Amino acid sequence: MARPKKLALESFPFSVEFFSDEKVIGIDGEFGSKGVLAMVLLMCAIYRSNGYFMHWNAQACVELSGETASISPELLNAVVLRLVKRGFFDRGLFNTAHVLTSKAIQRRYFAAVRRRASWHNALYVFPDVLADDARPKVTMFASD
Repeated sequence: MARPKKLALESFPFSVEFFSDEKVIGIDGEFGSKGVLAMVLLMCAIYRSNGYFMHWNAQACVELSGETASISPELLNAVVLRLVKRGFFDRGLFNTAHVLTSKAIQRRYFAAVRRRASWHNALYVFPDVLADDARPKVTMFASD
């Protein structure tokens, strides 16, 4: 039997500029360090679940907040709503499908899994995220 395809990542790139990002600074200013911890918790959950998106509902909120004693479901949901408002997560997909994702999350994910099988049936992917991988390679010279 074939091995099931793994969607999740075991690790993900974490920018050294994370704490300098205006969205992170805003969350820190509004919610303190627990808000920033919630952001990291959300990113880990996204990359380990479907890899590049996560369905957001009351159950997901309670389960995720249960991973750390310092973040209540109410705080986590408030951080999610603020992150959607600030553009950290895509507002359109959040409002229509209750999905947490962004172009940046998708770019990091698909860069990490570039060697895996085709992703033509992937859900909630922004059209331009996979555009570079889908474009045929064009050579300018015969020696290329």
